Amino acid sequence: MLLIAILAAAALTGEKMIAKELVAKSTTLYVEQQVFIRQDGAQPAAVHYGEMFNSYGTLIAFIHQSEQVFDYTKFQPGWNGMDDEEKSKWLQKHILTRDVSPGIFLAATYVGPNEWKDADYARENGRKILESYIRFNEKQLQRFDSSVTFELQEPVELLPQEVAVARKPLLGKYAIVGFVLGALVGIFIVFVLAVRKRHA
Repeated sequence: MLLIAILAAAALTGEKMIAKELVAKSTTLYVEQQVFIRQDGAQPAAVHYGEMFNSYGTLIAFIHQSEQVFDYTKFQPGWNGMDDEEKSKWLQKHILTRDVSPGIFLAATYVGPNEWKDADYARENGRKILESYIRFNEKQLQRFDSSVTFELQEPVELLPQEVAVARKPLLGKYAIVGFVLGALVGIFIVFVLAVRKRHA
């Protein structure tokens, strides 16, 4: 039984030693942009722009345009099989807008740590998607008032990062797990042999 445990520990540790380099990923994507709205050079009166920009119609129109530029399957693998309603609901969860004061709103792109994403694509395009969304809404407003312009402030970004993990401590953990599993297997084998002998 001890031999089985030792062999299991060695096998599990060896399997991890020949695996690819271990990497821990901080997978949160967060980009925040503060936007000043100007109308004839001044801040407009209080309007709930955040609610307007996050409406179903606005999101669907933005999706149809931005799909020609960005690959949303890098954030949601099943994107191409989703209908417009499902896509708009996904976007409502991941592109957020909030009114701060008259003529000022915050826009943010957020994809949480437990959501699948292509980290490289997210780093390269997270900010671009948000800026595209803001400029899209600027053009929507300009259809009604050509004097409206958006001033984008410096963004705040939290991008997915890759951090190397020390291999030795992890290998020690795998060795312990392998030893325990091997011991359990050994106990099971001894139990089966004893039962067979008793009923022989």
